[in-house]
Amino acid sequence: MRKECSLSSIERQAILTSLFTVRMEVMSTNCNALLRSLRRKRSRSEDEYAKPFFKWAGGKTQLLQEFYFRFPAELQSGGLDRYVEPFIGGGAVFFFVMQLFPGKESVICDANEELVLTYRVVQQDVDALIDILNEYQARYDILEEPGRKEMYLKIRSDLNDQRKRFNFSSYDNSWIERASQLLFLNKTCFNGLFRVNSRGEFNVPFGKYGNPGIVNESNLHKASDLLKNTTILHGDFSCCLEFVTDHTFVYLDPPYRPLNTSSKFTGYSSGGFSDQDQIRLKGFFDGVDSIGAKVMLSNSDPKNEDPTDHFFDELYQQYRIERVLATRMINSDAEKRGTISEIVVMNYQGFKPVI
Repeated sequence: MRKECSLSSIERQAILTSLFTVRMEVMSTNCNALLRSLRRKRSRSEDEYAKPFFKWAGGKTQLLQEFYFRFPAELQSGGLDRYVEPFIGGGAVFFFVMQLFPGKESVICDANEELVLTYRVVQQDVDALIDILNEYQARYDILEEPGRKEMYLKIRSDLNDQRKRFNFSSYDNSWIERASQLLFLNKTCFNGLFRVNSRGEFNVPFGKYGNPGIVNESNLHKASDLLKNTTILHGDFSCCLEFVTDHTFVYLDPPYRPLNTSSKFTGYSSGGFSDQDQIRLKGFFDGVDSIGAKVMLSNSDPKNEDPTDHFFDELYQQYRIERVLATRMINSDAEKRGTISEIVVMNYQGFKPVI
């Protein structure tokens, strides 16, 4: 009898394992298809997913698979119906979450008014934006490199000159023209950086690309559709707290704390992001947690450079902290580019598929 019970237990476990494997394979198929699209490893067919339309240094595309297994289980079960991202940046995680777990309301925010302006134009006037970008593409394609550089510098100069009198608070047709300038510069500048100086002026030099894709109509339309049910805010991350409920998932991707002086890159907005801001953000994290929402934060791991630097380990000591591997290429010292660890902080246990 004991042998039969033991055998039955083994068989039962084998069936459960098989069901678990099948479910994971089904979920992985959907996840992997989306990942391939976001990494631009998929053909330009009509079933392609929407992808970020900004090139963004320090973007999270390479970490999406790691994040997937650390997402809260309620994303899959439907227990979370709102997604909030206070530092939207290039939006890789937004595009991933909103397409892998569709049907959710979303709120995105950023301190960079140029970035927010572009998101709003893609949301509200994508066809007019595409028309202008097509004009830029046609002009750019017939020029040799000196002419392309001249066109780039002229548009960059116009963008910066207009900034002094531009109204970022009231949406009108001038926003469409400015968004087209920003996307043109983003696709043709050096290394696809978005960097501004202390005056908020775009200051990235010209990039020597043979055939830059200035406009991708299909992707812009898909991105516009994805943004239809999205509230887009400009401001400090703290303004997002009023949108958080106990049915919300919040992802925080602040400007990374520099690992050293050569890796310091805080030019996404003119204000920068100090250690005091990181501490203030921890207070926001606590506030989200107290509401009963699920929250995940990613940041650089200071232990890459200094094993005795416990800044984040001490700051978030009451929460779950894990480390994942990432490749970073924006360090000014080429010898310090490569694979490093980054931290992920969560106030919940990770994703567990339910059989």
